Amino acid sequence: MEKWERRLGGLTRYGDYLARFGMVALMVLVAGNVILRYAWRSIQGTYDYVGLITAVSVSLAIAYTAYERGHIEIEVLMERLPERVQSIVGSVMMLLSTFFFCIASWQCVVVGNSMKAANETTMAVYVPIYPFMYILAFGLAMTALIVAMRCVGYIVKAVKR
Repeated sequence: MEKWERRLGGLTRYGDYLARFGMVALMVLVAGNVILRYAWRSIQGTYDYVGLITAVSVSLAIAYTAYERGHIEIEVLMERLPERVQSIVGSVMMLLSTFFFCIASWQCVVVGNSMKAANETTMAVYVPIYPFMYILAFGLAMTALIVAMRCVGYIVKAVKR
C-alpha cells in the first residue's frame, strides 16, 4: 500500500509542478495583456487562455493538496470522540468523497466526449476544449484514488482498535 501511495504521490507532485507552471504562465499572460493593452493592443484570446490554464492548474493542484492532506478537516467535534469512532466517521467521509470525485471525473470524460463529437472550441482563438476536460477528469480521478487510499487507512485503523 505504501508503495502505491509513494508512486501516486510522485505523480501528484509532478501535476503540482505543472499547476505551478500554469499559474506562472497565467500571471505572465495577464500582466503582458495589461501592458500591451496600453502600449499597443491586447493579446488575442487572453480570456480563453486564462480559463483553460486555470482549469488545468486547479484540477492538478487538487490532487496534490489531497495527497499532502492540505484540505480543511473539521477537528473540533472529531477530537472529542473516541479514536475508533473517529476512524469510522473518517472512513465514511472518505468513502463519500471518493464516490463524489469518481462521479465528477466520469462526468468530465462524458462532457469531454460530447465536446469532441460536437467539435466545440473556445470563442476567440478556437482551441478545442475536450483535451482540457480530459485533464480535469485525470486530476479528479487522481484525487479519488488518494481519498480512497485514505479511506482504506481509516478502515484499517478502525478494525485494529
